[in-house]
Amino acid sequence: RVELPAPPLYYLNFCTQTAKQRTPVLLENARSVARRSSSELTNFDVGTAEEPFIITDAQREWRARGVWNLQWFKDHLGDKRQLLKWLGPVFTRQESLWEAPVYETSVKDYINYMEDLEKKDPD
Repeated sequence: RVELPAPPLYYLNFCTQTAKQRTPVLLENARSVARRSSSELTNFDVGTAEEPFIITDAQREWRARGVWNLQWFKDHLGDKRQLLKWLGPVFTRQESLWEAPVYETSVKDYINYMEDLEKKDPD
């Protein structure tokens, strides 16, 4: 099993503010990103967009979507060793990329870790 480090104080403060339904200072000026379906983009030149947007159904027809799941990765890549680095959900000036430790684990162990986290905190 991979032992992940304790989350940084900044992250814990972020979670506390979010849990209290307060907007963390970092997000006070944040704007949401528009979402569009691919049907809205027929004959649309992405280069002419004035603001960024997310295409919500871009992978709808993708063949791997029906094949790839966590079990597939465990079965096909489970013993492969990978390096990972925990950065948390927010990377800010208070956190340094160089301070976050690097871990080596197998794909299978990391997927098991993710599944365990999901059981403990499904939201």
